[in-house]
Amino acid sequence: MTSSDSPEGAIEEAKDAVAETVETAEKAASDFSNDFTAAIPEGFRDMAEKAIAQSRENYEKAKDAMEDTVQAFEKSFDAYGQGASAFSQKLFEMAQTNMNTSFAFAKQLSEAKDFGEFAKMQQAFMQKQMETFSDQAGEIRTLSAKIAEDASAPIKSQFDRALAK
Repeated sequence: MTSSDSPEGAIEEAKDAVAETVETAEKAASDFSNDFTAAIPEGFRDMAEKAIAQSRENYEKAKDAMEDTVQAFEKSFDAYGQGASAFSQKLFEMAQTNMNTSFAFAKQLSEAKDFGEFAKMQQAFMQKQMETFSDQAGEIRTLSAKIAEDASAPIKSQFDRALAK
């Protein structure tokens, strides 16, 4: 009785055959690789290896620069978001102040005794409001400049670092 007469024997023979085929294929691939490598002139091989190494180095530099740029934009967007929040808060505070002032003025007008007093109150209120609006415009201008500066700082910094490299 041969080993292939039983299922276990047939499996063992098949494993041996597969192992022998793999070994033969590996040897053939190795021989081909050695023959192919031997056919390439040494100078050309060195030049190709240097080109590959340079390409890897350039890729790493470009990847690092791109990651730094993405981080700079993320910081910029974050700063802009914070600035927008501060800006809307400032506008809300100004609107609240202006509404409170207007309600207080309306109450004051209701206490006017005659048209002359009413006109003086109106004139004084308008002058005061123009000063307030001018001050508020200055605050908005200053806050807007700060937001723009804070939002652009990370990108400017990244640009300066990139130029320095």
